[in-house]
Amino acid sequence: MQEIEAILDNLADLTGLMVIWKEANGSGCGFSARHTFHLCGFCNAVKSCPELLQRCSRNDSQLLAREAAQRRAPFLHRCHAGATELVIPLFENGRCRELLLAGVFRSAESNCPYPEQEAAFTALPCRNADTLRTVERLLASLVPLLRERRDRARLAEAGRTVRDARIAAVLAALRGNPGEKFTAAAFARRSNLSESRFIHLFKQETGLSFSDCLRRERLREARRLLTETDLPLSQIAPACGFHDQSHLGNAFRQETGLTPRAFRRRFGREKNF
Repeated sequence: MQEIEAILDNLADLTGLMVIWKEANGSGCGFSARHTFHLCGFCNAVKSCPELLQRCSRNDSQLLAREAAQRRAPFLHRCHAGATELVIPLFENGRCRELLLAGVFRSAESNCPYPEQEAAFTALPCRNADTLRTVERLLASLVPLLRERRDRARLAEAGRTVRDARIAAVLAALRGNPGEKFTAAAFARRSNLSESRFIHLFKQETGLSFSDCLRRERLREARRLLTETDLPLSQIAPACGFHDQSHLGNAFRQETGLTPRAFRRRFGREKNF
């Protein structure tokens, strides 16, 4: 995950805003503390009060996720202490699973309701609407690639830590041929396990369900073919294990927020970054 954290650090240097990536419920996604928690001077000062710490925890574990699920698009969120951050919800299978946060900052009209923290609040960077729109476009455009690299890093880490040779073989098969009609039942028989035991063991060894892992590998291959080849969607869909273009499109939109064609236009090989 170090490569992803380096990218997040570079984004912070570019935008002047710390970038945090966490689960929608407020828990970590496997990144270090600086990319999981609000650790700026203002936030630390607010959280030094036990009562305010509880309000911060509720903001991170409940309010952000609730608003993200309702809006289903990037938005600005102002916390109980008056600080604002840009929130980009990340969806999976139609549900908000993770949040990418850029902040915290203050706006010209905002204020802190806690007088003892006013000095720390005033020290926060001030961002105007035009700057924030630019930051939003930048982060939103990078989300699909960041998620792909993050998922690839997770799977690579899982491959290094998997102790069961049967599950290691399954991972190798999924990565090598994601377009095959793989099923948990078939792998269970091959591994001399019941299907329920196989599913439990796979999750235990990799941290992912079998279906999630298979879907991520298929979408990873779809992204590769969209960016590196000129193959039509009618050929990409079956090559990646999807029944047809419609199934590919639905899965792709749920994962990236973009249609396959829009993704190809934005990240295809003709683009020169």
